[in-house]
Amino acid sequence: MTDVETMQLIDERDTASEAADELAKAIAEYFDVEVGEHSNLNDPWLTALAGIRRAIAAKRVDAVGHSMSDTNHLAFTAAERLAPVPATREQAATDSWVRHYAALALAAGAVFDDAVRTIPAGAAPGSRPDLGYLATLANAAIAAAYAFQHVEDYAPGLWDLTPEAGALNGEWVDWLTDTLDRYGINPADIDPRFVATDFRSPSQAVTR
Repeated sequence: MTDVETMQLIDERDTASEAADELAKAIAEYFDVEVGEHSNLNDPWLTALAGIRRAIAAKRVDAVGHSMSDTNHLAFTAAERLAPVPATREQAATDSWVRHYAALALAAGAVFDDAVRTIPAGAAPGSRPDLGYLATLANAAIAAAYAFQHVEDYAPGLWDLTPEAGALNGEWVDWLTDTLDRYGINPADIDPRFVATDFRSPSQAVTR
C-alpha cells in the first residue's frame, strides 16, 4: 500500500468515525438515552445501537398480549427461556446450573446497566428497578456459576470477577459471555448490547 493510499484509508476511517459519533448523538437525543464517551468500558456506538433495539422491542407484543417494552422483562424472560432452573433432580447436572446462573447474572447486569443509563433526573422512588437488588443478584449468580466450575481455586478466582474486589475493568462481563457462549447460549439473546455474530453459539432470539 502506498503512502497516498494509506492516508486515504485513514481519512476514510476518520470520516466514518465522525459520522458514527454524530449518529450516536442523534440517537441519544431522539430516544433520550445517555451514550457516554469512548472508553475501555464504554462504546457509544454500541450503546446507541442498544437504544434502537430497545425501541424496536418496545413495539413487540408477546403471544399472550403482555407488553414487551420492559427491558427487565425482556432480559429475565430470555434468560429463563434459554437456561431455566432444572425441572427435576435427575436433570440437575452441573452444566444446567452453570447455564442458569450465568444467564441470570448477565440478565441482572443488563437490567442494572440499562436502569443506570436511562434513569431520568429526579426520578421518583419506585419508578425504576431496585439497583441494589440487581447488583446483589448479579454477584450471587456469578458466584454460583463460578463455584460449579472451579472448586479448587474458587476463592481467588471469584475475587477476580467481583466488581468490589479485583474486577476493575468489567472482567465479569467477559467471563459471563465466554461461559455462556461455551455452553451454547448466545449472550446477545439476553443482552441486546451484544452482537449475535460476535459469538460462536447460534442465536435463538424469538422475533414476534
